[in-house]
Amino acid sequence: MRSSYFTTFFATVYLVIYCVMLQFESLQYYAVCMFFFSPVVVGLMIFTVIRYGKYNGPELDDREFGYQDKEIV
Repeated sequence: MRSSYFTTFFATVYLVIYCVMLQFESLQYYAVCMFFFSPVVVGLMIFTVIRYGKYNGPELDDREFGYQDKEIV
Protein backbone atom coordinates (compact mmCIF):
# COMPACT_ATOMS: atom_id res chain seq x y z
CA MET A 1 0.00 0.00 0.00
CA ARG A 2 2.85 2.40 -0.57
CA SER A 3 1.30 3.89 -3.69
CA SER A 4 -0.70 6.98 -2.83
CA TYR A 5 -2.42 6.74 -6.24
CA PHE A 6 -3.70 3.23 -5.52
CA THR A 7 -4.92 4.16 -2.06
CA THR A 8 -6.71 7.26 -3.34
CA PHE A 9 -8.27 5.27 -6.18
CA PHE A 10 -9.39 2.55 -3.74
CA ALA A 11 -10.99 5.09 -1.38
CA THR A 12 -12.79 6.75 -4.30
CA VAL A 13 -14.12 3.44 -5.62
CA TYR A 14 -15.18 2.52 -2.07
CA LEU A 15 -17.15 5.77 -1.83
CA VAL A 16 -18.82 5.30 -5.21
CA ILE A 17 -19.83 1.73 -4.35
CA TYR A 18 -21.16 2.95 -1.00
CA CYS A 19 -23.28 5.65 -2.69
CA VAL A 20 -24.66 3.19 -5.24
CA MET A 21 -25.51 0.66 -2.54
CA LEU A 22 -27.52 3.28 -0.68
CA GLN A 23 -29.82 3.61 -3.68
CA PHE A 24 -30.97 -0.01 -3.52
CA GLU A 25 -33.11 -1.01 -0.56
CA SER A 26 -31.88 -4.60 -0.60
CA LEU A 27 -28.24 -3.49 -0.27
CA GLN A 28 -28.65 -0.87 2.44
CA TYR A 29 -27.54 -3.25 5.19
CA TYR A 30 -24.21 -3.73 3.41
CA ALA A 31 -23.94 0.02 2.89
CA VAL A 32 -24.33 0.55 6.63
CA CYS A 33 -21.54 -1.97 7.22
CA MET A 34 -19.38 -0.10 4.71
CA PHE A 35 -20.19 3.14 6.53
CA PHE A 36 -18.70 1.78 9.76
CA PHE A 37 -15.47 0.80 7.95
CA SER A 38 -15.17 4.07 6.04
CA PRO A 39 -13.09 5.86 8.74
CA VAL A 40 -10.50 3.09 8.40
CA VAL A 41 -10.39 3.51 4.61
CA VAL A 42 -10.10 7.29 4.83
CA GLY A 43 -7.51 7.07 7.62
CA LEU A 44 -5.34 4.69 5.61
CA MET A 45 -5.64 6.95 2.58
CA ILE A 46 -4.57 10.00 4.60
CA PHE A 47 -1.67 8.12 6.21
CA THR A 48 -0.45 6.77 2.87
CA VAL A 49 -0.66 10.12 1.08
CA ILE A 50 1.13 11.95 3.89
CA ARG A 51 3.77 9.23 4.33
CA TYR A 52 4.52 8.25 0.74
CA GLY A 53 3.06 11.04 -1.42
CA LYS A 54 5.38 13.25 -3.43
CA TYR A 55 4.86 16.97 -4.00
CA ASN A 56 6.17 18.05 -7.40
CA GLY A 57 5.08 21.67 -7.24
CA PRO A 58 7.36 24.68 -6.87
CA GLU A 59 8.81 25.63 -3.51
CA LEU A 60 7.67 29.09 -2.47
CA ASP A 61 10.70 30.23 -0.42
CA ASP A 62 10.74 34.06 -0.67
CA ARG A 63 7.31 34.22 -2.31
CA GLU A 64 5.61 32.66 0.72
CA PHE A 65 3.93 35.42 2.65
CA GLY A 66 1.54 33.46 4.81
CA TYR A 67 -0.82 35.89 6.47
CA GLN A 68 1.38 38.98 6.12
CA ASP A 69 -1.21 40.61 3.89
CA LYS A 70 -3.83 40.41 6.68
CA GLU A 71 -3.89 42.98 9.43
CA ILE A 72 -3.89 41.54 12.94
CA VAL A 73 -6.78 43.04 14.90
